[in-house]
Formats: sequence, structure tokens, C-alpha cells
Amino acid sequence: SNLGSSGTAQAFCLGAMRQTAMPSSPVGDQAQLRRRKAEVQHARAEAETAAEKGSDREDMDEIEREYVEYFRKKYGDNPRTDFLGIDGVALFCLIYIVVAGVVLSILYFSVYARHRNIFATVGSSGK
Repeated sequence: SNLGSSGTAQAFCLGAMRQTAMPSSPVGDQAQLRRRKAEVQHARAEAETAAEKGSDREDMDEIEREYVEYFRKKYGDNPRTDFLGIDGVALFCLIYIVVAGVVLSILYFSVYARHRNIFATVGSSGK
């Protein structure tokens, strides 16, 4: 009698597991994915409308608002900050070297313009 009652208990547990198990059919999974995707798109749309109605748009006039909308449409909310594929410390170093080179070149050529023949008199015998 113990064997019979344990057999019915096992059958009952297996039947309960079959009823509570989620169906893993592709149709059910696709519907769930579509529902989640729709929820994400709805959340994004709400965030965009909240951003459009934000405080940064209230104090702008019509021309500024057009510029902001144009750049957001063209470049997105987070525009790229790189130049020639370089950003951060490397871009700072490049700009620093270019600016320093320009400044030092201006200094060198200004001194050269005043004293063009300074090296000519050093090596020659004065003839």
C-alpha cells in the first residue's frame, strides 16, 4: 500500500509540474520579446518627450531651439568628441604640440627676421 501511495504522489507531482511549466514554444518567446521591445520603445519615447519638455528648452528662443533640434537629429544626444580618431589625453597632447610648435616657430622667425646674418659673421673672416 505504501508503494501505491508513493506512485500516485509521484504522478501528482509530475502532473503539477507539467501544468505550471512555462511553454517554451517559439511563438510564446517571440510574443514575450515583442512585448519587452515595445515596453523599451515606449520608455524611450517617454524619456525623449520628457527631455524635450525639460528646462533646457524653456529658456531658448525659436532659433536656438532649431539649432538644438538640428544637431540632436544629425549627431544624436551624445555627439562624438574625437578628432581624427583621437580623443582624451592623446588629443590634448596633439593640440599642445601643435600650439607649442606654432608659438616657438613665431618666436624663432621673429628673431631670424631681425638678425638674418648673425651666423654669417661668426664663421667668416669678415671679408
